[in-house]
Amino acid sequence: MAQSQTGGPMLFPPELSWSSSKVDQCNHNSFQITPASGASVASAGTNIRFSFPTTNLMDFSKSVVNFRVVCAGAGARAPVNASYLFSRLQVLAGGQTLCVVNDFGLTEWVKYVGSDAKPCQHKHDFLATTMDGAGGKLLAADPETYAAGTPMRFSMNLGALAHASPAIVPLDMLPSIEFILTVAGADVLSTCLGVAATGSPTGTAPQLSLPGAASTFSIEDATLVASMYTIGNENYRAALGRRLAETGSVELILPKQMTVFSSSWTGSSRFSYSSHCFDRVHTVWRSTAAGYAYNVQKQPAIVAGGVILPFTGATSGAGMDASVYGAGLLSGAGSAEYTSAHQQLQFPTSAAGVNGGPVLGIAAGAGGIVTPATKFNFSGLAAASLNYRINSALVPQFDVSPFQWAALSAEANEVSKTKYSTFASFLHNYFVMSYRLSLPNSGAKPCLSGMNTLGSGNAFIEVVSGGQVATGNYDSTSICESTSVVQIGMGRQIVVIT
Repeated sequence: MAQSQTGGPMLFPPELSWSSSKVDQCNHNSFQITPASGASVASAGTNIRFSFPTTNLMDFSKSVVNFRVVCAGAGARAPVNASYLFSRLQVLAGGQTLCVVNDFGLTEWVKYVGSDAKPCQHKHDFLATTMDGAGGKLLAADPETYAAGTPMRFSMNLGALAHASPAIVPLDMLPSIEFILTVAGADVLSTCLGVAATGSPTGTAPQLSLPGAASTFSIEDATLVASMYTIGNENYRAALGRRLAETGSVELILPKQMTVFSSSWTGSSRFSYSSHCFDRVHTVWRSTAAGYAYNVQKQPAIVAGGVILPFTGATSGAGMDASVYGAGLLSGAGSAEYTSAHQQLQFPTSAAGVNGGPVLGIAAGAGGIVTPATKFNFSGLAAASLNYRINSALVPQFDVSPFQWAALSAEANEVSKTKYSTFASFLHNYFVMSYRLSLPNSGAKPCLSGMNTLGSGNAFIEVVSGGQVATGNYDSTSICESTSVVQIGMGRQIVVIT
């Protein structure tokens, strides 16, 4: 056998490998599962329950939930990610909790913002004029709705189950599984007033700066499409049987378990967390200032720099600023990138023009012009800092500026590219403060290396700030991400280690 320079066996890259693996008598098919309740319409606060099959193998990573959204109210708009329409996810196995995630939509949004993933098959690029479910023109005053007969379906994965290892699981080894989604409240919607957008960088603000009428939504015709396999060859089943006989159990790894802690921001926040594998911590802030509260239905939140406006001819002043930097205004064509106010994650600055200024929709400054300095005032943040303190130790061990958090959060989430295109949009729309407490986990096989905070080692976590950081007008939400282990024994017996 060839040897490496260190004397061990030579390992060739896949491009030079002649080896392969084979599984005989493997068949794949997909099945559509309807809710156990049988109801085709679910409104805010109600549960949608799916019962998984009890035989054969199910691919948790490829199975999805499909549904339609029906909005009622002039100018109603759904949030960017389909998962944001749900406030809670719970997965039960034989009545025992495998995972439960409160504020489910926010946790999935934080994962999306902090990664290079695509949204759950629903993304808004146009605020004023876009397509409806039947391919027609959706004006600003129209509700975004996908009634029966339209081809549009929203789609989302199975949350924490989508990241399970192994991904393909024999369901006859587990107790019967229930997958439960709770529909979110109507405050996750946006509303806009008026017809197709008017106005320009040198004119008055478009009508979309005003919220429309109160709107509601329902989830209709939800189904779960299960990706299923059968393996006729008995070798796989025999191997699992031998493993159970030798060790007493096999382990199903469930990463991306999210536990949420929310509080009113006073310049710091404190909470404790217990887990055998604490992988990451994320913190976000959302405005509660009068007129801009995230949890009150209102106009969409424009993404800073989401649109580069045409040059107005101005060589100085606000007109030039809007043209060059692109303050996220609507141009005459009426296009802009936006999120719902509920999804707007902001750096909690105390700078003037943010807490009391036009932080959400399109509001006119001097002469009817919104400039970056007026709308996105993050000047004077050089001395601002945010940090974690875990069991009294500063993490990281230096004062971290908001700009440094852009790189640290990307590293924590193990991505090279995140959602924001400018620092203005990072600070104004997508500010997530993420820190990793485990080894990088980029391999195919999961590595459980997170911090063990069980028992007396309970992690006491504090988010601390310095410099020009607000001491009010925001809610802070911290999300502790961990890995659970489900030990599966004979007779469909399970033990969940969190």
